[in-house]
Amino acid sequence: MLLRFLKTNLSWKLFSLLTAVLLWFAFVAESETAVSIAVPVEFRNLPRDLEITTEVVDKLYLKVRGPSARMRSSDLAQASVVLNLAPVDRPGERTFTLDKTTVNLPTGIILTRVVPSQIRLRFEKRLRRNVPVEPRFEGPPPQGY
Repeated sequence: MLLRFLKTNLSWKLFSLLTAVLLWFAFVAESETAVSIAVPVEFRNLPRDLEITTEVVDKLYLKVRGPSARMRSSDLAQASVVLNLAPVDRPGERTFTLDKTTVNLPTGIILTRVVPSQIRLRFEKRLRRNVPVEPRFEGPPPQGY
């Protein structure tokens, strides 16, 4: 009875086994790599009447891991950190926590850590004034000016 069960649809069973082995090699057997990359910081929805007055970090460091085939520098060049400043509605200091919701990574890449993990920004009211400017010269200006 067991022998009859094994022989029934033998070609389909061998095909299924071969397909399972190939899929395993394609997805599971691929080595995983971890790297650290520098990425730019993007600010979105900055309020019109507020200005960022603290020194802004232009690059952050991400520790990511994923399949070695996906860790090419051309794929990782698309990564960035995007801070949505829409909730900021008045002057003051705000702290933004950086996590997988604020980081854009290519498909298949997993974020393990952001350095630094938080950014603190100070917002001040933007003011405009007209100020008279009177240039003072000592001696003649350089030729051509």
